[in-house]
Amino acid sequence: MNNKNYFVYGDGQQKRSFTYIDDLVPYIIKAGTLGKFNGEIFNIGPDDAVTINQLSGKILNIFFGEKIPDNLKPVFLPDRPKEVKIAYCSNKKAISTLHYKTNTSLDEGLKLMIEWARELGPQKFHYLKNLELENESTPKTWKKLSE
Repeated sequence: MNNKNYFVYGDGQQKRSFTYIDDLVPYIIKAGTLGKFNGEIFNIGPDDAVTINQLSGKILNIFFGEKIPDNLKPVFLPDRPKEVKIAYCSNKKAISTLHYKTNTSLDEGLKLMIEWARELGPQKFHYLKNLELENESTPKTWKKLSE
């Protein structure tokens, strides 16, 4: 939206699973209010994963269709220290106990999020000024290097 490149840590082959907020909140409420799940841990989310590069491509396609500007390419940065390459959950417990069901596909969730972002309009980026655990491993893009 700001016509700028974006950052991808590592090679973009990291795999993650993404949950649309409307698919998450009802199950958090259910788990927290029924009383019988005190102290229980649930993984709530779809059981499929995509690479960060795939996610990036989907977002660009939704924003721009076939006319993706040439200048909007990812800037690949070094891996974040000790980042897990493949991270997504098993939702079997949430399905069996909370009757979890993914209702919003990744593509549909991205479309809804992008529609919301367009309504909101471009926002100024706020650098993390007071990192709790800042050290030499802190990614450079998490803080503003100069004013």
